[in-house]
Amino acid sequence: MVFSISEAVKHSLLQQYGLNSIVVNNGIMTKNFVTRPLSKNPDSQLRVVMVSRLDHEKKGQDLLIEAASILNGKIHVTFIGDGDSREYLEKYAKEIKADEYVRFLGTKTQEYIAEHLNEYDLFVQPSRYEGFGLTVAEAMAAKVPVLVSSGQGPAEVTCGDKYGWVFQNGDADELAKAIDYIISNYDEALAKAEKAYKYVCD
Repeated sequence: MVFSISEAVKHSLLQQYGLNSIVVNNGIMTKNFVTRPLSKNPDSQLRVVMVSRLDHEKKGQDLLIEAASILNGKIHVTFIGDGDSREYLEKYAKEIKADEYVRFLGTKTQEYIAEHLNEYDLFVQPSRYEGFGLTVAEAMAAKVPVLVSSGQGPAEVTCGDKYGWVFQNGDADELAKAIDYIISNYDEALAKAEKAYKYVCD
């Protein structure tokens, strides 16, 4: 018996190897996550977070840095995680004059993430390729609004636009537009975050 963590992985297995599989989504301990107060509105600069291994060709951190440059001070991005792309991403941020809008925290424990995700206004997962998107589910458990790339596992976690927002995979301009929309419609973001929390707990 073969199991897949998402419909996207199921489709890939079928297309590449002719294997049929049963989808069993990953799970998280939702009760471990401190939730974001729904009454809390963003400051003048939206606090954005991404939790992932730093592998820009797969995870798309460069797209989020480019979006920060396009938005020119409207957001500040924190990357939690480490990996082979860190040096490239730090250099890229400087090249496009986005380094003042970006910081790299490095690897943090699961306990740290569960306690501190709620401090952010938006979770972004801009992956070019992603089987499921465990950290997206974790952000939903912390009642943080989420924005993910299309056509991958994370968009299944959010059920498309139902429990978050989806932007065109690989397109930094579309990512920036989506973030700008969320900034201007943050009450809608909070309403989705509340529904997403109930969904991910169920």
